[in-house]
Amino acid sequence: SPSGGSSSAGANLESPGRGSHKSGIGIISGWHCSASQVVVVIDGVSIQTGSGTERTDTASVCGDSDNGFGALWNWNRFGDGLHTAIAYADGVEFARANFAVQTFGVEFLSGKTGSWYIPDFPYDENKTYIRWDEAVQNMAITYVE
Repeated sequence: SPSGGSSSAGANLESPGRGSHKSGIGIISGWHCSASQVVVVIDGVSIQTGSGTERTDTASVCGDSDNGFGALWNWNRFGDGLHTAIAYADGVEFARANFAVQTFGVEFLSGKTGSWYIPDFPYDENKTYIRWDEAVQNMAITYVE
């Protein structure tokens, strides 16, 4: 069956996964075999996801592949520290995950730039860099020839 974070039979909350670390803008996501509506509640904030997206990896479990759900979210809104996500399918809880958020102390950091070399990263002769990407409020891995 498809892998991920916290799950019940026929469903999975993949992001945020149990024990994961989040920052910047990312996706709340997973799959559920039969849900019409998936809502994820994090620290009392209800987040409506889009449901029914194509997930071919769920066909063997669900018998079909229109089981994905997701929502774009700014993790920084929750602030630094530990948080709990509870996923509901049509009002019934099916998954729960504790995760951590780390921010730069603000919800949206702007006006900053930078690129940094990552020594000893085991990829292509140690030519890996990260750079700040303001649009996603996170670091992006880049490769410099």
